[in-house]
Amino acid sequence: MSGGKAAAGPKISKVTQETATIIPDKQVYSPFDGETEGELLIQSPIKPAEGLLTICCEGIVHTQRFKIEDDSVVIKFPVKEDWQPNAQIQVDLMGASPRALNSGALDLASPPRPAFAKGLANISVRNKSDVLHVEVKPAQPSYKPGSDARVEVQVKDAQSKPVANSEGTWSD
Repeated sequence: MSGGKAAAGPKISKVTQETATIIPDKQVYSPFDGETEGELLIQSPIKPAEGLLTICCEGIVHTQRFKIEDDSVVIKFPVKEDWQPNAQIQVDLMGASPRALNSGALDLASPPRPAFAKGLANISVRNKSDVLHVEVKPAQPSYKPGSDARVEVQVKDAQSKPVANSEGTWSD
């Protein structure tokens, strides 16, 4: 090794990822019935912030940029039929936050530090016509433990019509 020891440089601390909160206006969407748009309330630990909304369903299906000026923002997003049965929503936020002193107090005299946050949420996308109604009727009101039981099972579609060739699995 040639030369002397390197001079000590400034200590660089790790920037920690903060958490953004995503609250969808509903948990289940049905674009088959005209619900082609949803709303998200995004609560940010960083303000102001630049945001990127990413929706994934077997790959990225939608991206959208947005800004947050205050503590939260409501943004609209599309809902597509081919996102069945669910989609994952991710929000990435970039901005700046005040630096903290070792005492924990904010150092407002120094320039702000870089800050970033991430949030995740899942939504269900359902075709209401895919919903099945299952009714189970036992042959008698009660059974003793270990005895065989007989039940009648009826499966109906969303229009209350019997579903032909319905199959089920029983376990002990």
